Amino acid sequence: MTYAGRPVLIIRPNFDQLVANVMDDVTSDNQGSGVATPWQPTTAPRRHVTYPFLFFSKTELKAFRVFCSTVRGRLDGFWIPLFLTDYAITQNQAAGDTAIQIGAVGLSAKVSAGNQFAHLAIISAGKLECYGIRSVTGSGNVETVTLDRGLDTALIAQSTGCCGLMYGRFADDEIALNYTTDSIADASIQFVELPREAKTPNNGSGNLGSVVLGTTDVFLYSFTRGSTTWRYCNYGISLTIGGYLWTGADLTHGAVETSIEFLAESLDLQIATDDPAHPLRYYVDRNATDLTTVAVYSSSVDGMTFDPATTLYSGRISGVSFDIAGKITPTVTSLFRMSEIQVPTKTYTRSCENTFCDTTCGLSVATYTTTGTVTAYGSNHIDAVEFGAKALAQSDPNWFALGKVVIGNEQRLCTGQSGNRLYLAAPFQLASIGASISAIAGCNKSVATCGTKFGNLRHTLQFPYIPNKNPQFEAITNPNQAGGKKG
Repeated sequence: MTYAGRPVLIIRPNFDQLVANVMDDVTSDNQGSGVATPWQPTTAPRRHVTYPFLFFSKTELKAFRVFCSTVRGRLDGFWIPLFLTDYAITQNQAAGDTAIQIGAVGLSAKVSAGNQFAHLAIISAGKLECYGIRSVTGSGNVETVTLDRGLDTALIAQSTGCCGLMYGRFADDEIALNYTTDSIADASIQFVELPREAKTPNNGSGNLGSVVLGTTDVFLYSFTRGSTTWRYCNYGISLTIGGYLWTGADLTHGAVETSIEFLAESLDLQIATDDPAHPLRYYVDRNATDLTTVAVYSSSVDGMTFDPATTLYSGRISGVSFDIAGKITPTVTSLFRMSEIQVPTKTYTRSCENTFCDTTCGLSVATYTTTGTVTAYGSNHIDAVEFGAKALAQSDPNWFALGKVVIGNEQRLCTGQSGNRLYLAAPFQLASIGASISAIAGCNKSVATCGTKFGNLRHTLQFPYIPNKNPQFEAITNPNQAGGKKG
């Protein structure tokens, strides 16, 4: 059953447990910014209703599941009869009548407040009919409700219920069914109203109002590393916004905080994925140091636009943790905090402060990269004939130790070498016999390796001859009072 273009929940709750008078506003709240919710923020009262349901057969359970599927869980709005006799019908009405009389409950003031109260349902044992309210006038203890169309069937005052018709959605992502047997189950289900999305009744124009599913505050996330950018959105399906395809993902972020200096603080992302090529899986390799930046934008399903020059947050990945079930939690450091980074960042140490093959190191990655073909692999190693040949040619059996090993978008740290075999800190997920693989020579940042292995001492940034013990912390001995030069 549908009304004004949207489904109606015709599955009736367990009436024995209903609480009276849900016409009153149970709660009134607003959605704040930074909350991923598929419905518009509103200053109007948003009613919350909890119904106890009892399903007596597999057929009823199936009907409920089909309804949930129709409205895509809690994503889409639908009509919810409040199922109670909030509006007591005071006289019988014939089919085709365009007005009904109810006991005065102040409905005229409610309807004047907004469209959310401008709909009602007429319920009896064999029917459930939905109507829009054109107007309400009061006289003493009676209110006359003019409907947007004539009654479909006659109604008998003593055996017909009349109640509000609320436009809302399921309030929770999950609904728990408690089974007594394999075909009998109960559930307590909460609904929340969508005041801004309530339809305009037909006030003579023949228009029941446009179908509104709600405006989602969709968040868009772009990850950039080098010349590659990945784009995601925290929505159930992929969206094309601003000319870009944003892949739907199980992704959200914590609160965007600003300090009293009006600079954005760090931001935590929460990601769940089974994609082995996800850009943040790059950091499974502990030796991965390439910079990944993150930009967060806000858009909406209704508008489908965003301004690439206006970010909700921008920063760089400063740390990543990996958890069970594909959960990734990166920490993003705000780019606005870059001015607080200590300069210079180099310190006096015995090992080299350069990153291998960076600008100050001066060596070329291409010069020290060996490409080959996978011949074997396991949980802690991977083999290629080219690796053994390179180590033999360089007379260094551990040529690739502490270097990066790359297959596609995956990188791993080489912990050691034995002939054609490179041992890894973590296994490759995309490894296969015949796959292309490359490895970069490893550097342990010692002065001997810099000079002997790479011939790059002129670019080294280390102080290898710093003593292990600071001489200023040597014990001070008192001078010998009996000593001295004799005259």
